[in-house]
Amino acid sequence: MNKVINFFVLNNLFVAICVAALTLSSQLIYSEFNLELVFFSFFATFLSYNFHSLFSNKTIKDFNLNKIFDHFSLLIILLLLLSFVFGFILFIQFNPLTKFYILVLSLVSLFYPFGLRTIPFLKIFLISTSWTISSVCLFFSENQVQLDESAFLMLLKRFLFIMAITIPFDLRDYKFDDLKMKTFPQIFGYNFSKKIAIGFLIIYLCISTFEFLSGDLKLSFFVSFILTFLYSSFLIIKTSEKKNKLFFLFFVESASISILFFLIITSIFL
Repeated sequence: MNKVINFFVLNNLFVAICVAALTLSSQLIYSEFNLELVFFSFFATFLSYNFHSLFSNKTIKDFNLNKIFDHFSLLIILLLLLSFVFGFILFIQFNPLTKFYILVLSLVSLFYPFGLRTIPFLKIFLISTSWTISSVCLFFSENQVQLDESAFLMLLKRFLFIMAITIPFDLRDYKFDDLKMKTFPQIFGYNFSKKIAIGFLIIYLCISTFEFLSGDLKLSFFVSFILTFLYSSFLIIKTSEKKNKLFFLFFVESASISILFFLIITSIFL
């Protein structure tokens, strides 16, 4: 079992599943579905994160094709090729605005390992914005969802949620990140950064409470957001320097899947 988990986690298959789950959760909330976007978000995330993995701590100058085979197994290379082909087939079917969003995300992903991630204060905002666009904006664009107050709150909640569950990764890396990056732990300290992450989740829950009291959010969805808040907060509280790689790459990442999981469970029983 550990080998299977390690395979999915270390080769970025799990993070791709997380983004796909977030995309599907947005569709479930609106009761409008677009499975092409769900699959595309999986393929695009899988490609993007492995691209970042390949070029981490490397430059273009010392890159050659042999390093691809040194870095990835043949199975992963095959999966990456299939992801590119199927992702491109799905891409050409999307409407122009959706394609524009995807191209912007692609440019961010392309330059992220080559300087973008080291710009002060920018790293966490790039990740949160990219995940929000991938899991919400593409759906709004492709399904022509009306951009009203409900849609705006959905975007804000998703952005805050991603910010909250990204901070633990900055906590993991704060001793190794360049001080010029100005991550949350570098600016506010280790423990206070955890409080900031919890604070983002509290705002997330407050917005959900406002939506529920206003009659814009079903009881089942409201309960699912409470459960997501509790689960994500627990993971942030448990974050420490002593935790191994699996804690971050599997359990913290699983907070993204928890939204979809709790939405389904509460919809069945409430």
